[in-house]
Amino acid sequence: MNSVQNFIANNYKLSNKLSNNLNFNIIMSIAELDRELLIRCLDEQPRAWEDFVDRFLGLVLHIVDYTATKRDIRISIEDRNTLCESVFAALGHDNYRLLRNFSERSSLTTYLSVIARRIIIRTLMNQTYQ
Repeated sequence: MNSVQNFIANNYKLSNKLSNNLNFNIIMSIAELDRELLIRCLDEQPRAWEDFVDRFLGLVLHIVDYTATKRDIRISIEDRNTLCESVFAALGHDNYRLLRNFSERSSLTTYLSVIARRIIIRTLMNQTYQ
């Protein structure tokens, strides 16, 4: 049993079997919600893209900040917003090609993290050397 399961079992007096199921269901629910959101985007359903951006904006902003910090690059708020916009523009480019390439070998969050980091690094390096 991992630390989350131990915490739940110890603090809420749940059996090991129940805490295992609870943890698994939470993870599956998030993955299922992300999958449904992705399908809505790829089907170009109304408000799907806005919901997608709302869902993953915090993640992308975190990756922008983390990547710039790890590379000792100081960025302004305007640069931060521009980098974030460039990630979402790339995700939506060519009829969501990058999103269509998602093969579910990882979570959508992990996939987007890798894609965002690559876009941000490429953009930062192009700006640094120009």
